[in-house]
Amino acid sequence: DNSSRFGKFMKVKFTGDGVLVGAHTTKYLLEKSRIITASLNERVYHAFYVVVRGHLRRPLALDDEASYKSINAGKCLHNNEFDTEEDFREVCNAMSGVGMSDAEIQSVWKVPAGVLSLQNVQFRTEGEGSDVDATTSRFVEHAAKVWQINEATLRHELATTTITLPGNKTITKPNNVTAAIDTRDALCKAAYDGIFGWLVDKCNSLCDVDVSGNWIGLLDIFGFEDFEKNSFEQICINLTNETLQNHYNTYIFDRDMQECRAEGIDVTEIKCPDNGPCLRMIAAKGGILPLLDEECSLGQGSDLTFLEKVTSAFDGNPFFGRSKVSRDTFVVHHYAASVTYDVNGWLEKNRDTLKDAVKILMRESKDPLVALVLPEPIPIEQQKGKALTVGGFFNSQLADLMAVINSTNPHWIRCIKPHPAKKARMFDGLSTSNQLESSGVLGTVKIRKAGYPVRILLQKFTSRYVVITESASPVVTDILAAGGIADKALAQVGTTKVFLKSEAYQKIEKLREAAVVKWAYKLQRFCRGYQGRKVMFAKFVEKNRERLLRERKEKEEKERAERERLEAERRAAEERERAAREAEERRRRAEEQRLLNVRNKAATCLQRHVRGGLTRIRIFRQVVEQQRAVFEMQRERQMVDERQGVTEVDIVRLKAERQWIAWLNEVDQLQRYMEQEAQRREGKEEQKKRILRREVCRAEEKIRRELTLDEAMARQTIVTKCAVVAKHKEQQAKALASFRASASGASHAKEAHRRFSPQRTARQQASAQAQASARRNDQRTDKLLAEYALNRARAFEEYFPNPPPPPVDTISARKRSWDDSRTPTSGAGVTSHSPAARGVRSPQRDRELFERSKNRWERQEAWLDSNEAAVTRDFGVAVHDPSAAQPFTGQPLAHKAIDDAYAGPFRTPQAAVTALESRSPPKNPLPAYL
Repeated sequence: DNSSRFGKFMKVKFTGDGVLVGAHTTKYLLEKSRIITASLNERVYHAFYVVVRGHLRRPLALDDEASYKSINAGKCLHNNEFDTEEDFREVCNAMSGVGMSDAEIQSVWKVPAGVLSLQNVQFRTEGEGSDVDATTSRFVEHAAKVWQINEATLRHELATTTITLPGNKTITKPNNVTAAIDTRDALCKAAYDGIFGWLVDKCNSLCDVDVSGNWIGLLDIFGFEDFEKNSFEQICINLTNETLQNHYNTYIFDRDMQECRAEGIDVTEIKCPDNGPCLRMIAAKGGILPLLDEECSLGQGSDLTFLEKVTSAFDGNPFFGRSKVSRDTFVVHHYAASVTYDVNGWLEKNRDTLKDAVKILMRESKDPLVALVLPEPIPIEQQKGKALTVGGFFNSQLADLMAVINSTNPHWIRCIKPHPAKKARMFDGLSTSNQLESSGVLGTVKIRKAGYPVRILLQKFTSRYVVITESASPVVTDILAAGGIADKALAQVGTTKVFLKSEAYQKIEKLREAAVVKWAYKLQRFCRGYQGRKVMFAKFVEKNRERLLRERKEKEEKERAERERLEAERRAAEERERAAREAEERRRRAEEQRLLNVRNKAATCLQRHVRGGLTRIRIFRQVVEQQRAVFEMQRERQMVDERQGVTEVDIVRLKAERQWIAWLNEVDQLQRYMEQEAQRREGKEEQKKRILRREVCRAEEKIRRELTLDEAMARQTIVTKCAVVAKHKEQQAKALASFRASASGASHAKEAHRRFSPQRTARQQASAQAQASARRNDQRTDKLLAEYALNRARAFEEYFPNPPPPPVDTISARKRSWDDSRTPTSGAGVTSHSPAARGVRSPQRDRELFERSKNRWERQEAWLDSNEAAVTRDFGVAVHDPSAAQPFTGQPLAHKAIDDAYAGPFRTPQAAVTALESRSPPKNPLPAYL
């Protein structure tokens, strides 16, 4: 439906002479929830639909209408009656009619466009707060661009909340997803409500005038609402209807009772409806709305605690109840029906607070109209008392409205819709009955029927119902007694009026009708006699009138015959003159026709000869052209036959040539295939050799590098050990010399004390630990050298078919000789203090072992050089030095791109050769018979 979804009070102003001069409109409680969503089969405001279909869609960079969540919330996107492009132009023309410029019109449409985009923004949890989902980030960018505000600030205000403390101290905390959505919705509601209020003010600035005259107030308010789910908006709307119904009861029934009392009528048994207790329960101090404001002022208030307070405050009130279906609801028994209200979200809707930072952000918009959408925030030091809530503001507005209405002379108009389809000649009784019930009409009828609804002035009553009495000058009591309604319960007589019940009125009316019929029969008898006499007199008069008319007609007939005779004579003379003129005209036309025929005959003869000559020339040319065409056609047909013969010969020749060429191509193809097969086999063999050669070089290089690293580590270990041993010997020599130099007993005692002191013992323990660590390092080094020698020997046996004989001075031989030298013997040349007896090697011994290892590797390199011929025979290339092989010098091989397909740094030579041999040959390009 095309419902406005807000209440409005319009003052139509007049001058003292009754001339209409202006009007002023006040709006009440715009339904903000319909800005962001709608129930099933419901729609949001029409502005959102027409803006995505109007001509400003492209300048505002709007997407397709199906992509916006809010206008699709009610699953009722299309309604061609209200949201066509023509409606958009009509609204724009109306804006122009109230004096808005094109720039202002475009700025007005920016607000619903930004609301559409902002409603599509979704949030995701990020840490303790939330952030805009990346999939909907572009809608934030679009809203900021349309409203011409800072995008980064908008994102920040959606994701955080800044609390201002006394002393201008601020605390910023992150919003969770629910708080971010509430901030988004609050901004959308405030922006749309602000631009709507600006439009109302714009219309008022054009229509309103300051005149001290009479005015007529037109109140168009929302009707009583009872939905499947009723929330905060419904209780505000129903509070308005309760207040207006209370005013109606006061104005109608109270005044009615006052009139009855003034007339001296006993009205003690008449009960008037009173919904005052229901109003006080909702809006008075301690009522539902004040309790809601009190709960909103608490920092930890919630919807459930509010419901508990309401239940405890009004438990037992006849106008209050609790629902047995849901624990989040309560019931209010209104004058029209009992409505169940759901308290979820009431505190948030009643607060409807928008952060001051968001207001400042909107007021910093570069669009001057968008900057005026939200009011400027009030500083904390200027704020007095509690914050004004939606319920409190609406209650104050309602009080002001009722003050205005009470100062006027009201008239009530009840609008009833006979059918939901809004079509002619259709009536829905159930829907109409519900509307009559909710509007209070049926209740009014019942109450009026319980009183004295029929009131007639005494004089009028006497004159109307005097016919039912036999008295010539009856009084009211005689009439009531004659009618059988003298009982006080049916009728009472006041000072100026007679008060009747409905049944008494109907009864006396029936008696009056019967008396009227009786007297009517008498009057009809007299009237019909008079009418009969009047008819007979009329017939007499009519008969005389006919005679006079007949005589007058005969006289007029004679006069007419004389006039016709004279007219006939005049017409005969005129006819003779006309005949003479026509004869002369015929003669003249005959002469002209004769001359015309002579000229036509001469012209026809001339034309015959000329056209005959032209026709003969044309026919001669046609004959010549036909003969030439036949000749050319025959010649062309002959040429076509000749060309067909030549073409057939060429086809035969070309077919023979193609056969020869195909046979030659097949022969050439076979030769190329044989050559390619030979080249492929040669390339595969060559590639196998390169792969084997490269892998051998890689393995050798790896072994050489490992050997070099191990030798360097062993060499460093030996040098370090030698330095430690030399330093230790030097310290022992110094200590021994110092000990022998001590001669005196005291000095000897001091020296003995120093040697056997705890510090000396600690140093000896440290020296013993160092010697044990050196021995462990020696054992580890020996083990590494032995493993390396074994791996080296295995590598030679794997890659060379004829390995050289192992040198005499191998690592194992040296190790055995070394162990023998460290083993204590009873030889004459070995003492307990010699290095061999203690198992300590001298630097000269270590140097000799290193030289022997070096000489052994040099002999192996010489053996590799001497076996160059054997390597050349096996691999097709001489390998002088593995370190000089191409894979390790950085120079690319000639066939590296091909080799990399079959070998790699982690592939063995045998695997590479197997992959190369398993490579499928190219597809045979030759015909099947070859």
